[in-house]
This record gives sequence, C-alpha cells and structure tokens, in this order.
Amino acid sequence: MNDVGHAPLPGDVLLHQYLQPNNITMYRLAKAMNLPQITVSGIIRGKRRITTSLAYHLAYVLGTSPEYWLELQMNYDIEHFDRFDASGLTVLIGSAASSAGHSGK
Repeated sequence: MNDVGHAPLPGDVLLHQYLQPNNITMYRLAKAMNLPQITVSGIIRGKRRITTSLAYHLAYVLGTSPEYWLELQMNYDIEHFDRFDASGLTVLIGSAASSAGHSGK
C-alpha cells in the first residue's frame, strides 16, 4: 500500500483490507458481485477505476457504503492528477489559487 498520508490506490485497499484478511479470492468477489473476474483484477491492479456502479456492488457485498469507495477513488484521482495545464484558461470568478479547490457552490 502507499505511504501514510497519501491517497491509496482503491485496489490496494480492496486487496489488503478486505480480500486478504477475509480469505476472499478475486474469483469469489467477482462471483458475489455477478461481474467478470477481469473487472476485479483491473481494480486491484489499478487499471480500472471505481465507478458508481462498482461502488454499489462493492458496498453491497463487503458491507461498506458506495460513498466509501467513491471517496477512495476521488482522493486517489486528485492526488495523482498531474496533467492539468492551465495555459490558455481564464479565471472567471475568484483567484486561480482558490478556484483549484472550488466545490462548485
């Protein structure tokens, strides 16, 4: 898993906090969610994002909430987003520093 203080890959959380401690295989999880095993494998390898639908599937079979999985994915995405290029953009409201964290309100 990633260092403390960093957003972990949702697949790492799934593997290390849910599957391994409970002796659940990827096959068994996929079967419980009625999804292909490649979907679960993709999540664990970081090749597939947690969508709203996947969050609901995971929440249902693992006794968590969809928000938990979506928040893990969002935090990971924000921390690992390094392709933002502000050149050519114009700030319409507030300053560039505050608009980066603007919640849309």
